[in-house]
Amino acid sequence: MSVSKYVNWSELWSEEVCLEGNCLNELLNDAKENVKMFQQDTNVELVDNECDIVESGYLIYFGETGGQNESDNQGWSRDYCFHLDFDFTIQDVTYEQG
Repeated sequence: MSVSKYVNWSELWSEEVCLEGNCLNELLNDAKENVKMFQQDTNVELVDNECDIVESGYLIYFGETGGQNESDNQGWSRDYCFHLDFDFTIQDVTYEQG
């Protein structure tokens, strides 16, 4: 049984995760660029049902979808995944567009 569904992910994100300052100094350039894009990307929202607790920490997802219609049921999506350790330090940030 996973306890991750009982976690208040929005509170954890807003209270514990730092997107600026010293916590980003250790990140690789790609991850830093993804954080910069995320900070400017005001349309993505936390996807609670995608967040998870894993062996190495937490995975927190933000995303946005759109463009679905009768002829295109897939549409498009934009997703950020933050991998945090158990001290809430950002380990990696990935960005996908589809």
